[in-house]
Amino acid sequence: IRANATHILWKPLPAVFGLPVLPSAIFAFYTLLTDIASLELCNIIYDDPNPLRITLNNTWLSAGWLAVAVMNSGRLRKIYDAQQALAAEKALLESIITMMCDAMVWLSGEDGRVLRTDQRFQMILGGRNTVIGKDVGTLLNGHREQERLRDSLKRAKSAPVLLPTTLLTEQGIAIPVDLFVVGNREATSQTACQEPGPAFLIGVRVASRQGGTETLG
Repeated sequence: IRANATHILWKPLPAVFGLPVLPSAIFAFYTLLTDIASLELCNIIYDDPNPLRITLNNTWLSAGWLAVAVMNSGRLRKIYDAQQALAAEKALLESIITMMCDAMVWLSGEDGRVLRTDQRFQMILGGRNTVIGKDVGTLLNGHREQERLRDSLKRAKSAPVLLPTTLLTEQGIAIPVDLFVVGNREATSQTACQEPGPAFLIGVRVASRQGGTETLG
């Protein structure tokens, strides 16, 4: 009985560790064979009883844990496919924005803190040393423009937003720009154990005139 109980403890391992279907099936079949062989050896050597009920119970346990492992593997596969699709969508979106815009900025959240920028954004600002960790709103021309940016970040969670505004260079020169604000849907699903990723991607295009805020799509 103790040996049989020890063998049963190994059966949930494929389900616990999320193994693929084929290794899980091989593991379940192997453990079932070792159960049957050990019971038969105990019957031959020690004359222990080997009723058919124990073999059937082991078979049902192996099949049950294999079914759980298959379901877990299917869930993990769906999560992986979803992450791959989001990564491909993100790369495509960044490629399109790169073609349409003159520079790109990544923000941490609605607070507007800059996570990173490309070199072209630094050039537009006229050679600022760094804006990493700063509020992107401080680079805009006036309090009203900062409020418009905050409103755009809120609305960008549901749909991309086009925000015509004005940037201030290091020399105090006002440059009209169009900001394409896109929310990152992956950011809302991150756990506390994960490093914070960019919540917003902003494409910057130098414009010749300004207009009202526009929601794209």
